[in-house]
Amino acid sequence: MARLSKLKKLVVVGDIIKSARKKQNKRADEVAKACDVSQECVFLWERRTYIIDKNLPKIAKALGISLRRLKIANANGKRLHARGVPRRVTKWKQRHDDRAIA
Repeated sequence: MARLSKLKKLVVVGDIIKSARKKQNKRADEVAKACDVSQECVFLWERRTYIIDKNLPKIAKALGISLRRLKIANANGKRLHARGVPRRVTKWKQRHDDRAIA
């Protein structure tokens, strides 16, 4: 159990992508255009604990961050997912689940 709590504190790839994009004052559509994907795809990456490895080089280049850093964070996310740690719940889903219960 103690090992699992340590894993929850690990930085995951979605957090790095979102913080890098915000620091550079880039919009999601700008990053999407640089990576040749849709804007929705960028938002999905930001909410994920891990993403497909083939997208990492494009993301690193578009945001000017280290590919190594993204790969390490992606590996952390895969480890969390393999251990059964649930994905992060979005605020929208949380709001709607609360309404369903009430």
